[in-house]
Amino acid sequence: MGINFGSYDQSITFGNFGSTDDGYGGALIAWTPVLTTFARIMQVSGGNRVEALQLTLPRTYQMGIQWRSTFQPDESMQVLYRGAYHKINAVELMDERMTKEYVITMIRVGQADNPNFNEPT
Repeated sequence: MGINFGSYDQSITFGNFGSTDDGYGGALIAWTPVLTTFARIMQVSGGNRVEALQLTLPRTYQMGIQWRSTFQPDESMQVLYRGAYHKINAVELMDERMTKEYVITMIRVGQADNPNFNEPT
């Protein structure tokens, strides 16, 4: 069974938040993109048996991205998807023998367009 490339229809960006010098002795929190790619996104529902995430289900998603040798997502990264930041909870490589796809569980933590929004936790 191969990858259905047509299901990768949502644009996402992996990145990190970090401090940058503001030039006045202070620091600014800035989003640093690492990779922009296409993914398949599914909102997790109670029927998916994710008991550990029951309180955050309305904000919980599973995402699939194509495996690539030059990028490995991990829990230290965040995902920008549809104008909101998402914290990565888990990363699993599906079909390790064939290295086809990463499946990532993520939870929405804040809006990217909110001027009062600070670094997600």
